[in-house]
Amino acid sequence: MIKMQDEKCGMKNEKPARLHRVWSCCILHSALLVLLLLAACGASRDSDPADTANTFFQLLSAGKTRQAYDSAAFTFQAGQSFERFEQTVHELGIANYSAITWTQRSVNEKEAKLDGEIVTKNGNKVPVAVTLVKSSGTWKLYALRTGSGKDSASPMENPFTLVGKGPEFNDAMSRHPIPPQKELVALTREVLLKLDDAVKRKDFTEFYASISDQWRNDVGLSFKRVERTYQPFIDAGADMKDVATVEPIFTEPPRITSTGLLIVNGYFPTQPNHVNFKLDFVYELPNWKLFGIDVALVRPQ
Repeated sequence: MIKMQDEKCGMKNEKPARLHRVWSCCILHSALLVLLLLAACGASRDSDPADTANTFFQLLSAGKTRQAYDSAAFTFQAGQSFERFEQTVHELGIANYSAITWTQRSVNEKEAKLDGEIVTKNGNKVPVAVTLVKSSGTWKLYALRTGSGKDSASPMENPFTLVGKGPEFNDAMSRHPIPPQKELVALTREVLLKLDDAVKRKDFTEFYASISDQWRNDVGLSFKRVERTYQPFIDAGADMKDVATVEPIFTEPPRITSTGLLIVNGYFPTQPNHVNFKLDFVYELPNWKLFGIDVALVRPQ
């Protein structure tokens, strides 16, 4: 009996006088095992899902978008590619935050739901709802819903999934890649020259006819609204004809959003005023057509 206990504890001495040392060794091993089990249980019990959510947003804020994506649950990753996840984060602006406040929590052994609000560095407030699941004892982000940021009671949407969206939406970026630089310049120039012509003739009929069907019909942009929007250009005698001969400067790389919009921002360094533009295009076979426009004539500093 003493010999068997000695061997378990790594002891070779079989003398009865050593019996108390044998039992001490075994008790010590058992105590250490119990402490380790208690520590593991305590760590699991004390882990806070909010810490995981905070870490996720901190990674985004630090520009570590890939690490944030990889830290999420498999189901979250399966909902969209990393490229689309990165694009959506950019569009929502949620990485540009200064504080996160969790206002409501619902936590059980397998799932945690957190409602809160992100305050961005420019002062915008974006409501968020995060769902986390426990995988191998670790909390992982499972779903992320956001509101518009304009109304705290606005319905929450899940922009990080393609579930329930048609193939036209899913394949928007792959089917219609960003046009080459030469085509982007021509597309931008064409829109602004058509607007310039409409302003000078005080007639927006042709300009209105050139915009996308989706902007006119689906969104409901009326002809009267176009006239009202650019009446100040007519009153001021705005002149943008020089965009025909001056090369534009894009202030950020042209991009295609997760919804398939082509975004082109920049300005024409014309004199005496620069023509600043923010243009949205949507692909309507066989061309990109205008879906949104913001133009300003600004005197350079």
